[in-house]
Amino acid sequence: INFMEGGSIELTADLPQEVLRYTIPKMCMQPIVENAVHHAAPSGGSVRIHITVSVENESLLLIEIRDDGGGVDPEMLSSLQAVLRGDSDSPIVTSKNGLGLENVHKRIQLHYGKDCGLWIDSVQGAYTCVTIRLPWENVNLGGW
Repeated sequence: INFMEGGSIELTADLPQEVLRYTIPKMCMQPIVENAVHHAAPSGGSVRIHITVSVENESLLLIEIRDDGGGVDPEMLSSLQAVLRGDSDSPIVTSKNGLGLENVHKRIQLHYGKDCGLWIDSVQGAYTCVTIRLPWENVNLGGW
């Protein structure tokens, strides 16, 4: 990506030992990282993307994908959050290939229930963080 885009994309991850063998649904992280690459940095600019994985209350696996890019406009953020909460009938269109945030969110919720899925937090001009919430159980749906 750095070669093709002419920018400087840095990807780092904090993966505690306890989560290294945990399998997650295929294609749930890739569209989020792609969004960070394509939307967080200006063309030819730089962006740092950091992935943090943790376990909350021995019941949830949290995967945070955070970038230090331009953030999301507050109105757009509100709209995105409404769609993910199920409060809006308007779809999210975030990806040219059609596999965007809403698709990932719906797939996770169909398999694991309404307590799981995506949450987006952002401050314009500072960062965007997408959190994937999965149950802390090892169901073989793919891998990292």
